[in-house]
Amino acid sequence: DLCHTLKKAENHAWLGDPMELALVRMAENSGRMWQEPQRFDEVPFDADRKRMSILNRSHHGAVLYTKGALLTVLPLCTHLSTAQGVLPLSPEACEGLKDAELELARQGLRVLALATRGVAEGERREHLEQGLTLLGLVGLEDPPRPEVAPAIQTCREAGIKVIIVTVDHPHTALANAREIG
Repeated sequence: DLCHTLKKAENHAWLGDPMELALVRMAENSGRMWQEPQRFDEVPFDADRKRMSILNRSHHGAVLYTKGALLTVLPLCTHLSTAQGVLPLSPEACEGLKDAELELARQGLRVLALATRGVAEGERREHLEQGLTLLGLVGLEDPPRPEVAPAIQTCREAGIKVIIVTVDHPHTALANAREIG
């Protein structure tokens, strides 16, 4: 995963968001050649965009890596990376991706779409997140902390109505809500 905001500690351990740590560990354990990013720009995550992008340098030139909610990444994609190579993104493939996202979300997983593309020298920043190739979806388990269920019970006993506010898929939120009662 070359799309993260982690930092390296003096002991070379990654520091930062647990979700990003999980993605980097997955990439490091994939058995594929993996190198530390040579980041030179970033379009940061925010709750409205529900995605982030990082520009990295490689020996092939600048490469943009994007991760975020499928809802916001898929409309930016024109191609799909498959076992047969990179193919135009068809309406059938889009539906299949949405179905896969829904199935992962129903399992209570946080679902992220991963995409990339090469970037030409001098390309305008507002055009970076266009014409992406979707690499795939990742489902991450993000269980509620142990103290959440008792805290919610305490709120209910006090007459407080509890409402979940999340940027996750609604089915992910529903599965997590069921898990904590």
